[in-house]
Amino acid sequence: MVQECVSNAAKHAEATQLQVRLGWEPDRLLLTVKDDGKGFTPSASPAGHYGLRNMQERAGRFGGILVIDSAPGKGALVSLSLPVN
Repeated sequence: MVQECVSNAAKHAEATQLQVRLGWEPDRLLLTVKDDGKGFTPSASPAGHYGLRNMQERAGRFGGILVIDSAPGKGALVSLSLPVN
């Protein structure tokens, strides 16, 4: 997921800064990736672009929750919470 976020920021967002944070709670692994790019509307993926959908599916496969917060002109923040056994 980190690789996909970094790739998206480099290829599409025109970001100049990228912040990756990894943390944990007793029962969850927490990941955030934030960029200062041009932003986008998460619900409006262009035809033929499946990266965001694939990330959602991967998170769900492991019982995780993926939240994508972005808007045109506002950069992007991707947050992932995964349960830890």
